[in-house]
Amino acid sequence: MADGGRPITAADLGALFSDRCLVNADEPRTDAPGDDALLDTTGSSIVRSDERIDGPPRYGRRLADAWRPANDAYFGGGGAFPEIHVVQFPAAIGWDARCDEDAARKSRGRGVCSSQGTSQAVPPSPAALDVDFDQLQTIAARMMLRLGPDPNDPTHAPHAANMAAARDVAPRRSTNEWDSFVDFCARVSAEAKAARGPYAKISADDVVSHLLHSHPHAARVTRVSSPDPATVAATYLVCDGGVGKPVVVTDGGKDWPGLGWSARELGRRFGKSFVRCNDRAPARREDARDERTGGAQRSIAIAMLEYSRYCSERPGVDNVGSLRVADAPFYANGLQHGVFNPKDASDGRGLGSGFIDGESDSSSTREAFPPPAFTRHCDQVVDIVANTHGAILPNAPPGARDEMATSLSAGLSKVFVGPCGTVTRLHQDCANAHAWLGQASGRKLFVCYPPSDAEHLDVMGGEKETRQSRIDPIAPEDRQPRGYLRNATPTVFVLEPGEVVLVPCGWWHYAAALDSSVTVMRNFFTAMPESNHTSLVHTIIAKARESSLCC
Repeated sequence: MADGGRPITAADLGALFSDRCLVNADEPRTDAPGDDALLDTTGSSIVRSDERIDGPPRYGRRLADAWRPANDAYFGGGGAFPEIHVVQFPAAIGWDARCDEDAARKSRGRGVCSSQGTSQAVPPSPAALDVDFDQLQTIAARMMLRLGPDPNDPTHAPHAANMAAARDVAPRRSTNEWDSFVDFCARVSAEAKAARGPYAKISADDVVSHLLHSHPHAARVTRVSSPDPATVAATYLVCDGGVGKPVVVTDGGKDWPGLGWSARELGRRFGKSFVRCNDRAPARREDARDERTGGAQRSIAIAMLEYSRYCSERPGVDNVGSLRVADAPFYANGLQHGVFNPKDASDGRGLGSGFIDGESDSSSTREAFPPPAFTRHCDQVVDIVANTHGAILPNAPPGARDEMATSLSAGLSKVFVGPCGTVTRLHQDCANAHAWLGQASGRKLFVCYPPSDAEHLDVMGGEKETRQSRIDPIAPEDRQPRGYLRNATPTVFVLEPGEVVLVPCGWWHYAAALDSSVTVMRNFFTAMPESNHTSLVHTIIAKARESSLCC
């Protein structure tokens, strides 16, 4: 929101580029067409009752002629001139803005916008800004994250006041799961202070104890160290009649080169890598149908260096007052390892230069977080894919089988980065996959349920990609469904840095970051009669049929 509570407009955003703005929205628009101006349907000229304005040069000539669109009408109903890196803004953009475009056009950009039920006049927007898409995307992301200017980045200085204004006056943006997390922190904090004094900090034991007392059937997770890789599958993945049970391997990540890597460290090593961040996870079709619960997932893309700064500026779990007024956090969830390019180390302006102790270090996240040793025998993805590929495509070119196996396997490993309070809502993983998740830094709360609990978890219909549940495991007892309290059997634990949890296929799981954290994760399949390898085989065959490669 801008001054006076009105929606942020393109003019406000354009002020961030005030030295490059092609049309100054604060000055009279002498070149704007009147109410009777029309764009010729050929797009070749602007037609007015008393004059004619030449249209833009043809495509391919605009760059050579140093042409710039100085008139809104050149865009007609909207558009861009990508070959000269020019983007047009609508009459108003940003948080909760709804504009009457016809009214905006007829009033020379001074359209009527509504925000949260009020209608207000909106200043005209600049016709265009001489910026490329990456710059535009970054500025928009900074606004959504409320990131102020980086004191270490001299390019931010000219726009400091405008960036601060955009950050400070926008309305608070929340979701049901974020508000629930804040309330949960308040309850746990109050209990901790009552037990240990007014300066007590929330511990992992405080969190687990609170949830154990909130559900009559809640239980602690099994914890082991250095399990035998040869027996892990039989002991944990297919035990109890094939259902399995979660287990935390306390030393599962102790040998990771990247153990201890925080969001800040990722920003230092891969600062120029762009990451996609979402304010709700996993995405749900149902969200779009109810704005009262937070609405549809919002997404941004921003450089890892800036996202790491965002993570460090967010309030922590013990700062309940600040959490209550903060926006729902944006979560860099489910990032492929390929997103983090060692060549994208920050250039020294921000967190570092990509060198450690004077020596070059180009480790990728894949090298920094190899699969834990205990998964050596139970993770059989490469073998399953290679054998299936060979069976259905026996005449494939040499090397195709191994290439497909390696590619598919790589796509099953991911990284999750986010500040305190990033939530992964209750769901089952796709394709009946097993999973392991480990903490590189920060603490993360998990709540898991066996497949048989589905009938008590208010499973959502219409979510085609994944099975998801409306149950919020950290909601207070008096807000939980009666059947859930009577019959569900949650397993509760907090994962610490260096620990890895093994989650068998079909198990429902929920997670919430208690600190700014980095989590590494992998889905996998095991070739055992009671396990889940057939799900992967069927997926491969279905993809081959879609591509008309077999069957």
